[in-house]
Amino acid sequence: MSYVEQNLLPGEKLLHRGKLHWIIYAPGFVFIITAIAFYVVTRNELSLLLALLGLLMLLKSRIQRQNTEFAVTNRRIIVKVGWFAREALDMSLDRIESVLLEQTVWGRILDYGTLIVHGTGGGSEALSSLQDPLNFRKVSLAAIEDSRNRK
Repeated sequence: MSYVEQNLLPGEKLLHRGKLHWIIYAPGFVFIITAIAFYVVTRNELSLLLALLGLLMLLKSRIQRQNTEFAVTNRRIIVKVGWFAREALDMSLDRIESVLLEQTVWGRILDYGTLIVHGTGGGSEALSSLQDPLNFRKVSLAAIEDSRNRK
């Protein structure tokens, strides 16, 4: 059972789940490809160590992707990051002022981006490398509107 499901409040419903985009694997792949190309050209064993470092980067990205959760419920936005050391954010929908989307050209092409959630009182949180950020934003804004209409 996921962190989000374990921490739902009575009467709270999960509306949408988000996850990290596969683009977080890109630095590791680039590192490995560069190390292999360097090995082909120079035959230097150091490049094999660099390729191993690239594999470790891929493993880190895998663990990060597997242990990061983004969710929208009918009451709040929940973000959980981490495996051993956990960082969790719960932002009540009635305390959210705006949800800003930032996407690069590559982000638009590959469908990832950053959502910045601004809360009342000046606090804000960035949800980086989010897969399908437009849909997450759409669901978030609809949930915020619904929570305001219920009052």
